[in-house]
Amino acid sequence: HEWPVGRIIPYLESSAKQPLPANVRRTLEEWEALHQRIIIRLRVNLAQTADPQLLQQLQNSPLGAKWRPVAETVLLSDAPMAELAAGLRQAGWPPAQTAAGQTDAPQSVVIDEDGRVRFAHRAPSLYALGAIAPLSVEASPEHEQGAQRRITPAMVKAALKQGRTLPDLIAHLQRLNQGPLPAPFVVKLKAWTEYYGHAREETVILLEFRDTAARDELVADPALRGLLSPFRAADRALAATHPDHLEQVRHLLRERGIAIQPGLKT
Repeated sequence: HEWPVGRIIPYLESSAKQPLPANVRRTLEEWEALHQRIIIRLRVNLAQTADPQLLQQLQNSPLGAKWRPVAETVLLSDAPMAELAAGLRQAGWPPAQTAAGQTDAPQSVVIDEDGRVRFAHRAPSLYALGAIAPLSVEASPEHEQGAQRRITPAMVKAALKQGRTLPDLIAHLQRLNQGPLPAPFVVKLKAWTEYYGHAREETVILLEFRDTAARDELVADPALRGLLSPFRAADRALAATHPDHLEQVRHLLRERGIAIQPGLKT
């Protein structure tokens, strides 16, 4: 049973047949104040307006009697949701409703190629905000082309550290986004998560021989060993050498009767 302190104190005093000590009364009252700081209510009907001005308009309308404000843009009602939604539509405020059980907020945002996020509705649902918030930070609309949030490398990396995978993140954002995710943004996601890994570079000289059999014999030649390496490229008879070895390789190839012409076969 939920007994408020206002009921507990008289009960204890009645049972003890004397007033409660001041310190006990004070402790009970402090406990109640702490418990009242956070109240969880189940199955309530909430309406969220795009701004405080719209909430005030709703309060001043004939529908105002059905709602009571609980925050600057949030109202609470005990009336059935269907009745409330019908009243809002008739008054010219068609509400965006979330179907029962639809907590993944599909197509609730628009993500651009730079990761800027705009909500599909002026007053995004709690589910839409909860779905995008762990991957983004608040944006400044005047400096971010009207965006409300921005997906950042740091937030994406933090999500990966918590066990999410890149394919999971892409699929999650695709469900949230209206339309396909922009290809440049997907590339950014892959870059932020080091999807492509790392690369190495080296400057080499490519030589193309008559065929792969000739190339392989020359690569195995004791004089050319270590100077010439096979360069695998489909059926092309290519070999690579370092620029520092080019003159030596040319000399050895000429000794073997190979005329070297500029340019590779097209």
